[in-house]
Amino acid sequence: MKRAVQNGIGEYLAELNQKTAFLEYLIGNFNDGRKKSFYCTAVNLLDMEDLNEIKKKIAEESKTASQKDMIRRIESLFLEKAGERGISLALRK
Repeated sequence: MKRAVQNGIGEYLAELNQKTAFLEYLIGNFNDGRKKSFYCTAVNLLDMEDLNEIKKKIAEESKTASQKDMIRRIESLFLEKAGERGISLALRK
């Protein structure tokens, strides 16, 4: 809500639409049946600048890597970026 107030509702909705599209791409192409919650958490907590950087790396690396390798790589990209930002992506029960 803080971002909606700071940046305006239009910009906030545009960002949410971008995040939704990226999340749908990840789940549609790189979901091994166990990553949906992880992807949702990561996309929600990281900002668009970070997500765009990760998206670019995925596009470059997915041309030559297997899907299984890419799933592991995507997880490591998210964890690395979250660590830089002081964000924990661990699920809490």
